[in-house]
Amino acid sequence: MRDLFHFSKENFMLDRKKNYVYMFILAFCTASVLLFFNYMNNDSYKVVSIGGSFFSDNNANLFVMTVGLIMILAIGGLMYVISNTFLKQKNKEIAILHLSGVNLVRISVYFLMQIMLVLIKAIPLGIVLFMIMNPLFNGVIGLTTGMKIPLFYISSEAVVSGLMVIGIVVVTLAIAAVGFAYQSELIDLLSGPSKNSKPLPISHIRMPKVVWWLLYAIAIYEITTVSGQSRALCLMCGMGAIALNKIIKKALPKVFMLIRTKFCINKKERLIAIGRASDLIVYLSGYICITFIAITFLMAFMIETMSDIKIFSILCMSYFIIIVLMNLALFYRNLVETPNQLHQFRTLYYLGFQRKQLNKINRLELFILFIMMTISPIIFGGVMIATNLSFMPLSMGLILIGFSILCTIVSLTATYYYRKRLLMKEGALS
Repeated sequence: MRDLFHFSKENFMLDRKKNYVYMFILAFCTASVLLFFNYMNNDSYKVVSIGGSFFSDNNANLFVMTVGLIMILAIGGLMYVISNTFLKQKNKEIAILHLSGVNLVRISVYFLMQIMLVLIKAIPLGIVLFMIMNPLFNGVIGLTTGMKIPLFYISSEAVVSGLMVIGIVVVTLAIAAVGFAYQSELIDLLSGPSKNSKPLPISHIRMPKVVWWLLYAIAIYEITTVSGQSRALCLMCGMGAIALNKIIKKALPKVFMLIRTKFCINKKERLIAIGRASDLIVYLSGYICITFIAITFLMAFMIETMSDIKIFSILCMSYFIIIVLMNLALFYRNLVETPNQLHQFRTLYYLGFQRKQLNKINRLELFILFIMMTISPIIFGGVMIATNLSFMPLSMGLILIGFSILCTIVSLTATYYYRKRLLMKEGALS
């Protein structure tokens, strides 16, 4: 067992940059969970009424609690998704253990050690981040609403409840680690994280692709027919998310193929970049849709609650936190995929591509991903804002959309320069 621990610790340090990013994301998630539990237990945040048709005066405080719980569930789900990505990048390490004759019990222990090496640092760091974020959160809400909120208010019940939720997530991650060890086949482990997932069976009844484009267009049109009604807006956003997911998986690859054959046949860099971007977008389809839902749903609630500055301010803070978390997660997922990207770029280098050409492919691929990450939320968010100017000022809507775009730019720019530096270091671009 001691040898297994040393092996786990050595591998952790060899891949420490990725592990530290994963650790920081978990720490930020921990801080966010504690923050929302704290505001739910803070009497200063209790409200008297909420404007709009959806929420009655009697349900105002229930709404505050509901928003907090939704955010906690979303953050907990994000922690699980990111941890699953963390486990998948350990494939080859587990394959080495398999080939060395290590049994599944010890491999499961290895997984648990890997996760615990991160968590024993992430959770204390998350508590420290919470201590820093809490007065900032209270201060911003106090300044924008005029409420008298103690800057350093911390509820002991909130801390206990938050740590209990984190504990449940940790146990879930441990169970997932053991399950992953038992279900993984050696051939899958050796093939790498991006090839580990098996395609789902395709139904014999196939929906025409035009149906999903039509559903997407109908959702956008219906947004223009409702005004200040969060229930109807959320319903349309949900319809748009379903259509978007199908479009990305079923229709967009055909569109990209058409663009490549019609306009890029004699432009090698664009041909390769669009093909790589198409595969990456399909791989990140679930993440793109989650980002779309987070942005549009929160924006829909903000439109209806604009008249109540207390609730609106809390929703704004929730929006900013979830956007930061989603883009940290995006950066981490791209970070994990970098070894596969490195192999592909090295192959292109051996085929005769020069450094400038490979840089161009890298840049164009991430630019296409940026467009996909931002265009759908911008369309829906822009239409919602344009048709609800009586509820939300245009300047506020532009700030919300602009913040989302800025975070995505920062995340993908960091991905670009990390890829470029790693490729240079490995010699693929030398």
